Amino acid sequence: MMQVKKICLLTLIFITTLAHAAKPVVVSKKMYGDEWPFKRQEMMLECRQGSQLFAISEGTLARYALNSEAYEATKNLKTFIPLEDALKESPLNPNSKMDYSNIVKKAQTLCE
Repeated sequence: MMQVKKICLLTLIFITTLAHAAKPVVVSKKMYGDEWPFKRQEMMLECRQGSQLFAISEGTLARYALNSEAYEATKNLKTFIPLEDALKESPLNPNSKMDYSNIVKKAQTLCE
C-alpha cells in the first residue's frame, strides 16, 4: 500500500512538472538579422527547472547552455557541447564570438 502511494505521488509530481514546463520557442536568423549569433539558421530556446536556459539545434538536437545554471547542470554529461561551438565569430571583434545576450533575454521570458 505504501509503495502504491509513493508511485502515485511521484507520478503527480512528474505530471505537475510537465504542466509547468514552458514549451520551447523557435528563433531564427530571419528574426534577428545581423544580430543572430548562431551558425545555424534556427534554434529552439528552452527553460528547464525554472532557470536553466538552453538553445537547441533543431537539426541535431544538440543542447547548448545559455547561462551558468544550465552549464552547471550539463557540464559533466557525455553529451555536453560548449556553447562556443554554436556561435559565429564576431565581425566587429576578430577572435571572439558574437554577443548572444539578446537570445538569453528571449529565453528568460520562457521561465516566467
